[in-house]
Amino acid sequence: MISTIAARRLISSHSVVEYPLVRIEDGRISQIESLNAADHERVQATYNFREATLVPAYVDLRSGFLTLIPIIDAQWDGHAEPEVG
Repeated sequence: MISTIAARRLISSHSVVEYPLVRIEDGRISQIESLNAADHERVQATYNFREATLVPAYVDLRSGFLTLIPIIDAQWDGHAEPEVG
């Protein structure tokens, strides 16, 4: 199963990616692409957190869900958890 996640930015320990599109295949991140602002508005991602910042979090292998903790600079209802595999 392939899922994609779009956000405003992604912060890692080494860099910041603006307008990231994260591709997840078989429960693993397979690609992180940096879009431009126009493509970011048009992208049809599985999960869109258009104004959120993604930061490192954890994977609960028992439930099969990837848990992302967005910094609340966006309207996020706190219930969306992208399903992986």
